[in-house]
This record gives sequence, C-alpha cells and structure tokens, in this order.
Amino acid sequence: MELIADNPPSNNAQYTVRHVFKDICGNISECIYNITVLDKVPPVPICDEITELALTNNGGSGEGCSWLTASVLDDGSYDNCGDVYFYAAKMNAFLTPPYFYQYYPQLEFCCSEVGDNMVIVLVLDFDPATIPGALLPDGSVFLFPGNPIYEGSFNTCMVTVQVTDKIPPVTLFCPQGQTITCDTYLQNYAAGVANGDYSVLDGFGSPTFYDNCEYDLNHTVTVNLNNCTEGTITRSWTASDSNGQATCTQTITVTHVSNWVVEFPADFTGECVDGQLPDTGEPEIFHDECELIGVSHEDQLFTVVPDACYKIVRTWTVINWCIYDDFGYDAYSEAGKAECNLNVDWDGDGDKDCRTFRDGWNSTGSPGTPDGYIVWKQTIKVNDNEDPDFTIPAIDGCIVDTDCDTDITLPYPDITDECSLSFDVDITGDLGTFLNITGDVTVADVEVGEYEITYAVTDNCGNTSYQTITVVVEDCKLPTPYCVNGLVIEIMQTGMIEIWAEDFDAGSFDNCGPVQLSLSPDVNDISAIFTCDELGQNPIQLWVTDIYGNQDYCETFVVVQDNLFSCNSVTIAGAIATEEEEGVEGVDVQVNGGLFSELTDLTGNFSFDALAAGGDYTVTPMLDVEASNGVTTWDLVLISRHILGIQLLDSPYKIIAADANKTNNVTTLDMVAIRKVILQIEPGFPNNTSWRFVDKDYVFPNAGNPFVAQFPEVINYNNLASNQLLADFVGVKVGDVNGSAAANATDGAQDRTFNGSMNMDVQDRELVAGKSYTVAFAADAIDLLGYQFTLSYNTQAVEVVEVVAGVATEEHFGMLLEEGVITTSWNVSEARALAQGEVLFSLVIKATADVTLSEVFGVSSAYTVAEAYNANSELLDVKLTFNGMEANSFALYQNVPNPFKGATVVGFTLPASSTAKLTVMDISGKVLQVVEGDYSKGYNEVRLSNIPATGVLYYQLDTPTHSATRKMVILN
Repeated sequence: MELIADNPPSNNAQYTVRHVFKDICGNISECIYNITVLDKVPPVPICDEITELALTNNGGSGEGCSWLTASVLDDGSYDNCGDVYFYAAKMNAFLTPPYFYQYYPQLEFCCSEVGDNMVIVLVLDFDPATIPGALLPDGSVFLFPGNPIYEGSFNTCMVTVQVTDKIPPVTLFCPQGQTITCDTYLQNYAAGVANGDYSVLDGFGSPTFYDNCEYDLNHTVTVNLNNCTEGTITRSWTASDSNGQATCTQTITVTHVSNWVVEFPADFTGECVDGQLPDTGEPEIFHDECELIGVSHEDQLFTVVPDACYKIVRTWTVINWCIYDDFGYDAYSEAGKAECNLNVDWDGDGDKDCRTFRDGWNSTGSPGTPDGYIVWKQTIKVNDNEDPDFTIPAIDGCIVDTDCDTDITLPYPDITDECSLSFDVDITGDLGTFLNITGDVTVADVEVGEYEITYAVTDNCGNTSYQTITVVVEDCKLPTPYCVNGLVIEIMQTGMIEIWAEDFDAGSFDNCGPVQLSLSPDVNDISAIFTCDELGQNPIQLWVTDIYGNQDYCETFVVVQDNLFSCNSVTIAGAIATEEEEGVEGVDVQVNGGLFSELTDLTGNFSFDALAAGGDYTVTPMLDVEASNGVTTWDLVLISRHILGIQLLDSPYKIIAADANKTNNVTTLDMVAIRKVILQIEPGFPNNTSWRFVDKDYVFPNAGNPFVAQFPEVINYNNLASNQLLADFVGVKVGDVNGSAAANATDGAQDRTFNGSMNMDVQDRELVAGKSYTVAFAADAIDLLGYQFTLSYNTQAVEVVEVVAGVATEEHFGMLLEEGVITTSWNVSEARALAQGEVLFSLVIKATADVTLSEVFGVSSAYTVAEAYNANSELLDVKLTFNGMEANSFALYQNVPNPFKGATVVGFTLPASSTAKLTVMDISGKVLQVVEGDYSKGYNEVRLSNIPATGVLYYQLDTPTHSATRKMVILN
C-alpha cells in the first residue's frame, strides 16, 4: 500500500491510496481509492472584552469616523488544524447570532456611535477568500442556516468597543472688535438688545469653529453702557465638547457724541387771568438721545417796573451731565453763536432764531469744544388787576379739656393766586386784630360762643380780597358719669317700687356746669317703676346731660327683692345622699352664688321656699370639712389595684372619689395626697374639697371613665315658673372608695369586727436617761395588703430622733412629735408575705428619763385609726407586744377633728374590757353631754354631736381604774 497523492494540511484534505496485491505465482493486481479527512472541530475564540477606539478621522465616510480591523479584537483565538481568520459585525438587537449578521474584515465607527457598542467577532478556521462563493461581492461574510461552506468551521464571541472622541473643538475665525457712535447704537441696535434679541448684532460678524464631532455652542452678550450710552458691548462664544472648549470674544465700543441743541423761550409780557399766570415757555431740547439733560432756572424779582406790576428776570441753565464733570461750570459762552448768528437751522423748525444754541458751538469755535453748559436769560413782565384767591382752613372750636374754654388757632389762609409772589394778610374781628401775619395765630382761653372774624389778603400788585367767617366755640367734652355699684331694693306690698335716676349717681360732673340725670337719653326720664315681673337683678343706664346737650352714661344694676313675699314665689328642694343612699348632713347648699344659703339636715334634705318665680337659679352644694372622714389605707389598696388594672373600681362615683387632686385622672399622685391626709400631714386634698356633689339625674356617658365629659356639679333652672322638688345630688366623699365615711350624725362608725390581728413585737428593755437606742418593730409571719395605726409615746420619757426604713419607708410616716405621735400607713397592691420577725420599721430614740420601754410606746387610733388587711381583704386589729406580751395601757386621745362643728370623734384605749363614761362640760363645769357604755380592751371611740354650746369645752373619760381629761373647741 502507498500514498500516491495528498493536499494537506487543510480542512477537507484528500489523500489517494493505492493497494497492490501479488500472489505466490507472481500475479499482480491493484486498487486505488481516495480518503477525505474532514475537520469538524470549530475554532476556539478568545477576544478582548473591551477595546477602545478613538475617532481620528481615518474612516471611509469622512471626518468624524475611524476604521476598526476585526483582527484587532482577537486575544489569542486558535484552531486545532491551522490558522484562524477574523470578521466582525455590529450587533443588532433585533437579530440573533450567529446567523443573519453580515460580517466584515473591518468596521467603521463614527461620532454618532461614541460610547459603548456591542460587536460580534466571527472566528473562521479557513480563509473564505480561497473558497468560491464564501464571500459576498463586497468582501463580507454572511452566514445563513445550512450553508455547508461554514458548517463546523466558525465560532463567535461578543465584545464591547468603546468609541471615544478625544479631539476638542478649535476656533477657525473670530470677528474683530468694532467702534460705533451712540447715535448709531440707539437708532439701529438698542431696541433689539434691550429685548434680548441679540441677532441685531449679527452684522458685526460671527465666529467659525471646527470639531470632528458635534459640539455645544454658548453665546452671551454683556452690555456695559452708562446713562450717556457710552461703553462696550461684549459678545462671547464658547464651543465645547467633553474634551475641551474653544472661545471667541468680540468687543463693540460705543462712543459718546455730544450734538444736542436747545431753544430757549422768548421774553414774555402778559396779564393774569383767573389767578393763573399764562405759560411763559420752557427750554426745548433736540438731538439729546445720547445725553442726560437737566434744566433749571433762578428768578430775580423787580417790583418797581414802569410798564408792569412786576418783572422777573429768569436765568435758565441747561446742563448735559454726560460731560458736565469735564468742566463743572459754563466754561465757554454761547453768546453770539445762536442760529441767527451762524445762519443755520439746528433744530429744524424752519427758522434761524437767536434763542437756539448747540453745545460745542461757542467761544472756542464753530464747531468748538462742548462744555455741557448753556445759559440764557428770559425777561417776564406781569400785569395783575385781579384780587387774590384764598381759602381759610377749618378752625377747631371744640373744648375737650377740663376747663370750659380752649385756645383757638386762626390759621394762615391757603392762597391759590399764582400771579403774585408775596401777600399781606390781616385778621380783624371779635377775637382781636392781627396785622401782616406770616403764620397761624393762637388766641388763648376762648369761651363757648360764636365769634365773627374777617380775613384781608393783599397781593404785591395792590389787589385785596376779603372773607368774613364765624368761629364757633363749643363744649365738645362729654360729661363724666359716675354710678353707684348697684342698689338693692325691696318691692312694696303693692307689687311695685319706684326708683330715681339720682339714686344711682355717685358724683357725675361736667367741665362747663351742672348736669341733668336721667335713666335714658330723654332728660325727662328721671324715674322708673319695677314690679314683680322684674324681681332679681336689672341693668340700669344712668344718663348724664350737660348744659350744652352733651350726653354720656354709665351702667349699673338694681336688685329687686321680695323678702316679704309680696310677689309669687317658687320652691327649690332636694336631697343629698351618698351612692349608698345615706343622707349627707351639713352640706352648705347655695343658690346663685350665696344669694340664698341653707345647710342640709340629718337626712340630707334642703329647701328654698321663697324664690321669685320666673328667675334663673343655680343650685351649688359645698362641703369641705373632715377630709380624713372615711379615708383609710384600705382605700389606698383599692385605688392602687384600680390603677394597675388588677381590680377596677366598679362605679363612676368611686372613681371620682379616687381623684383626690382633682386632675380628672386617677394616678399615684392621688394616693400620695390621700396618704398625707391619713397620716395627718395635710388637713385636706390639693385643689379639691373633702366632698364633691354630682347631679343625681346625670347619666355618665362612660361609667368606667367619668371624666370623658364634664359632669354637672350644679343644677340650673332658667325662667323658673313652678316648684322644683327633686334637685337631688349624689355626695362623693373624696378619698373614700369603700363607702366607710360617716355622712350624718346617725351614721355611726363603720363596722370594725376584726378577723384576727397583725402583731408587732418589740424587745423590751430598761432605758437609761441620756442614752440612745434603736427600737425595731418586728412583724409576725403574715400575708398582708396594708396597715395603718397611731404610735403614741411618752414625750416626758423619750425623744424620737429618726425613723429607720424597713418594710415601710419614709413616705409611710407622719411625724407629730410635739404631740408624742407618729402616724403610719403602708400598703401594696398584691399581698406581701412577711417573715416572722421581719422588721417593719425602726425608731432611733434618746431616753430623757429612766424608764421601761414598754411603758413608753403604745398603738392606738387617736389620729390614724389602727387596722390592717390580710391577703383575703379581711380587717385585722393592730397590736403591739413587748417580748411577746401585750402591754397594759390607758389613754384618752384628742378629739378629731378639732376645732369642729356638727360632730367629732373621741378615741381612747383601755388596758382591759370595762365600763367607761365620757362627760362633756363647759369651762364652768356644767355638764353638757354624757355617754356611758361597756367597752372592750384596746382602742375604742365615741362619736359626739348636737352639743348645746360653742367655744372651749372639756371632756373627761372615767373607768373603774383610770381617769383623764382633755379640751375641745366647737365652732358656730
């Protein structure tokens, strides 16, 4: 076998093979065949991911374009069988590679493609130029589906071509600056420039710029001309792209030209007509477009003139401020250089007069040097045969001060005669003679009346005018009314009562004399009659009129009463009771702010039986005594549980009672205020009374929050025509949320049946005078919600130095040391388990005598009632033991409240159950009240009321073994 022909290495390489067969006999035969080797592995494309192409104007489409050869995008593409060849196509978003794109050996990019361009690189493993039909006539490659020429012989990659423009614009031509006169500018360009139309300046040329790509052109015009239209106009152009900019600036200089002309007015002789001087003329200016012309004149008066009344020599001065500063005065005279002298017509009016001049045509030449200053004298002669015209300003004749006269000002007249330059003014008449006045004249202390005066005005031509007027001086000050501050009158049995205007006068007066008093503007209305229809308060106007009829008034009132029931009356009655229907005794019920007042009786009832029918009435109950009534630590337990949401108060009245500081909200601040009352630190609640009262008929919109709306604490009746017997209120004892307060004398102290006791134990010891000790008050083991009591001690034996916190802290104590008393109140919202011997609090004391500790201290209800509350909300007694043994004690305590009116409570402690008698006596020893009974061991109390006396009283407690006496004070 042998290879007889080949054409490798290439795709579709062909090999010719010949086989020769020979047998043993020497016979030979052969066969020849072709082997075609096909390369079906496409080339591997490796391309530059990003290629930058700067536009350098080397493209085929002209400026702003550049060629990019496809092979530049290669970054190492290869093929397993030989060389690779490159073509490229710009990616069309609507086509899908690799088909349907036309690939070129090089691509052209232009300015419109500056930025990122997606390009597809076609990599071939053969040269299509060697394959017939592989290339299109323009040398490009087009891959269409199924073309066997390219099947398996190509691959593609996608790259980014960043087209950049790095050539900045350049200036090819910039117009040169030019100079024009201000006249030219004003005639041809000023209007357009003022309106922002700078195209009017295009005639001065425009620049030419070049850039291979597009550029932005900015054009600005800066006008810098002064008021004389002199200066510059700067035109600026800037061509810019991202690579830089080219500029061009042209300056147009506007020069000033002074060629203005003035025609002065001719001399004048004339007559005054209707007080007006005929027009004598003014200078007329021409060709002043570029100028700032100012015109002024000065007059010289001549009053002795043979052919006129007076003569004015008027010197006109015309100044061009554009060049005035060059000289500052009339440097060159125009005399002899008028139109008539030079035979010219500068102003174009067809004549060549001797009053027209041109700046610069003066003594320096024709033309000469302009100095911006031209002067001319005009002669004006005036004849005036008319009397001057004048008016007299209004004269104020009102008296407004406290005296009955005033200073009158006679004003200088307003003279409107323009023909005369000076005047003589005389005033004569009832107010005096005043000659040749030059201003206002004041006449002092003119009284009320009418005064005739005459004005005479003479002009400088001898013409005189007269006016006679009447000056009225009048009292313009109103009289001064003074009213008494209300009167109270009682209606007569006839059902009427008459009042007089003078009854309400408190000294009204006037500056000019006596006054008249009346009840209306009618001076004859001096009295009025009131009947039963006008019971109550009625407004009154007291009118005061002076001798000149001036009037003023003041307002007061008259209260018409019917105390003897001469008119019909109505009754307002009601009852005040607690939420538990217990009548509240001693409430001060007021009608109309205290106009009527009454205390509720034992059952809480009140009645007003003689109120005038038809009146408006407001019923207001008030009670602010015994803030501590019914207020205990148990209330604090209930309020704290309400605040914490553990157990809400179940009525709006209890919630109102809990609001001790009256802030329309229940907070811990209310508990602080209540505790201070329990501890006897404060006598009452802040910003609140001890009782509040709510209209019984009121329905709370939200019973759980009575403060969402203002609840009524008064009852109003308007135009009351019939009896109202159900003016009822619900009494709310502030601070008492469990209803334990005593509302009346028959409502005894609350049930104090104890379910055990809270015991406090103290280690007893012998005290030595002068030494200090710490005394710990320890509790038995118990689950406790709260407690309160009064701790009394012998002030002759010990001094209390300090309270040391334990379970209770500083805010739980009230220190009444001068009375030998410490009050305490402690509570929690959830029961606290106290350990055996846990210290509630300690006292640091100093002994002032040798004594046994158990003889010094005792627990009572003298100030703060002794009681405690266990975890089941049961009431407990409070006991103090020494070394586990209860001390025997006897004590009579100060009554609470003291002083008092109505009722008070007397407390006492017995060492054992026994009989006891409480006796109330006056200072003479007369017995006023006696209460006897059997009482238990420990603390007891007696409620006293209806004692038939006032002032200082004594009360004495007697038992079979003890006796004690104290003082009390009862108020009216």
